[in-house]
Amino acid sequence: MYPTALQPHDLGWIAGTIDLKGTVVVKKNQDRATPQSVLLVESKELAVVRRLALYTGTAPEQQVHHKIKEEWNRRGCAEHCPEKHNHVQSVAMPPVARWQVTGSSLVVVLYNVLPYLTESAKRERFKEDMELVASYIPVAGQGRAAIDKAIRRLAGLGWLIPPYLFRDDEEFENSENLVVQNGHTGHNEGRLTA
Repeated sequence: MYPTALQPHDLGWIAGTIDLKGTVVVKKNQDRATPQSVLLVESKELAVVRRLALYTGTAPEQQVHHKIKEEWNRRGCAEHCPEKHNHVQSVAMPPVARWQVTGSSLVVVLYNVLPYLTESAKRERFKEDMELVASYIPVAGQGRAAIDKAIRRLAGLGWLIPPYLFRDDEEFENSENLVVQNGHTGHNEGRLTA
């Protein structure tokens, strides 16, 4: 079940999680004309990642246990052993879940949570990331259908959509496809309203 509108306490929780665990990673995919920035949160607490995914209409990614390479986990021994040598311990890392958004979804999420972020250096860095990603978003052409779909999904979940992400053509504004989840249609000052 999706929340019908994001309240300040929702945005505060999301911002706190991003403040603590969030990072923006830039992927260098040679098949893309522009770099792909990814806002992600990784945590061994699956409930945190599931809640972020619920707010954004995405699916959490759960990674399986993975064993640490033995050469990484060598411990030098010189205290209780007569000869210097390395003890190798076999240890498995706990499973980690990941939430991530890219492109226009990254812009929408950061646009909404920036005022709630408490770490000023991170807030400035995320603002720069958001502005850079927004500058790459096309107003038409290749990839725009996916952008419109992401905007509709997030608007239907109660996210405030930055006005600069809307297309200016009548085809988009009058589209039957603008009817999104939870019965929201149209837009008013950047927020899709019922």
